[in-house]
Parts: sequence; C-alpha cells; structure tokens
Amino acid sequence: MIDNRSRRWSLSLSSDRGRPAVRVEVPELPEGTLLRLQHAQWCTVEQQTSGLRHLRRPMNGLDLVVTQTHRRVVLSDGYLWAWVSGHEPACNRADREPHPPCTEVLVSLSVLCSAAENQP
Repeated sequence: MIDNRSRRWSLSLSSDRGRPAVRVEVPELPEGTLLRLQHAQWCTVEQQTSGLRHLRRPMNGLDLVVTQTHRRVVLSDGYLWAWVSGHEPACNRADREPHPPCTEVLVSLSVLCSAAENQP
C-alpha cells in the first residue's frame, strides 16, 4: 500500500520462525534525489553458486541519484535494507538520452527515512 501524503510504502515482513510479522515503511524518494552514502550505509548482493545470497559491504562511499525506491526489503544481521535504483552523478548519459538505471544497490532503511524527512 502507498500513502501518497507521506510518500512511504508500507509492508509487513512475515517470519517463518513463529515470530510476529513486522510492519516496515519504506520512504519513496523523488526521482533526482541525491544520496551521499557512507560505506556502511549501502551494500550489494553477491550470488553464490549454492543460490544463497550474501551481502557485500563496500569499503568506499557512493553518491547516487535516485531513479526509484523499491518496496523490496532485505533483513540482514538485524538491519533493514531497501533496494534503490539510480545513476552515479558522473553518468553523463542520464541527461542526454533515457536509459535504464546504471546501478541498483541496497540502502540502509534508516538512511532512506532520514533523506525523506529532509525533502521539501
């Protein structure tokens, strides 16, 4: 469900371990929002041959111009992450010709909430 007034996605995470579901709100950031992420605020996912997914935490920061905030949420090591698509600011194709986002990364949900609160 999306609440257009607050621009937040609401969803429930169910647990297969008998714990109650957790309600999570994922902020929907406007296209063009610049996120300046520190190394601990974003990560990617590595696919293993066994099909298991492992988060890969980078050693550097990332500047990302948001094209879309997704409702897909990942819970890992007690932290919530949401998928964000976008372009790096140096992507000069973004201004000249439309093309799919250059990157898709997991961003800390707390960072997305802070960014949404700072929107005009």
